[in-house]
Amino acid sequence: MSSKGLLFQPGPGCSRTPFQRRIRAAAAATPAQGTSALRQASGVEQAKLALRNRIVGTLRGGSAATLQRGAIEEAQIELESFGTDIDYQQLEGTWRLIYTTALDVRPIVQLEQFPFAPLRVGDIYQRFSGPEEGRVENIIKFSIPFLLEQGDGVTVKVGARYDVCSARRIALTFEEAGFGNVRISPILEALIAPALLPRGFLNHQLLLALKELQVRIPFIRPGRGSRQATSGSKRTSMTTSTSSNTASNTASNPGGGMSSSQQQARPRAGNQGQYLLSFLDDDMLIGRPQANGGSFIFERTSRDSSPWVWR
Repeated sequence: MSSKGLLFQPGPGCSRTPFQRRIRAAAAATPAQGTSALRQASGVEQAKLALRNRIVGTLRGGSAATLQRGAIEEAQIELESFGTDIDYQQLEGTWRLIYTTALDVRPIVQLEQFPFAPLRVGDIYQRFSGPEEGRVENIIKFSIPFLLEQGDGVTVKVGARYDVCSARRIALTFEEAGFGNVRISPILEALIAPALLPRGFLNHQLLLALKELQVRIPFIRPGRGSRQATSGSKRTSMTTSTSSNTASNTASNPGGGMSSSQQQARPRAGNQGQYLLSFLDDDMLIGRPQANGGSFIFERTSRDSSPWVWR
């Protein structure tokens, strides 16, 4: 990131008031400032450790009682108090969910409390590209006992674009959802094609179809009256009537690497949401969705930001 002032123009779904974000030099100018910076860094690490310790045993928030959630919220706010303007280049990478209070995700992680639940939830990730590309993917792994592999039986993905609105806030535009990477269990494979019997053509085709199953559903875009669902290499068009107004495209140049025409060329879906990034450093991310409330706490697993590939 350049140390010069960087002008951000908010994209679709953001406030349209332009503003300037300046990157301050990280080096300390005096010994006193250096000591202060060291104390702040130590405070950040202590706050992160306290937050992690309170999260332990909550099953990503699914089993946290009211008092426990309150204690975690206090530790989270303490860490957020160290938050500064976001370096959006640092956001790039893959982040694994360790705790949430979001109303639309908490019921999913609560399934872990029930050992005989018909659906098991594996790891949950957010994968961000850099601000120039502005892409984010929500990735959830599920399994079904005895039918799919444990922890990684099927992968569900929701893809979105993001535009930088301010120094700590982005706007999400959801574009498509889908699932794939189906991994059937040895038990199910044995039922479909028993090892002691010769595999017929139908057995083989059924196994192949299950393993290669992919479904992608683009969300309806303003100004378009159709959506497509893709299963494997076959596409089925479903015509639906829409009467939404096309929102005007506003140029966004968060990283200095994307022109106005490139931003306007992005396909846009109708669902938008604001996302406050209340804390970000090298290994922890805290986000607060503005629409549904709650929060998400992530730990970095890698700096890989390449799009998820269905295998």
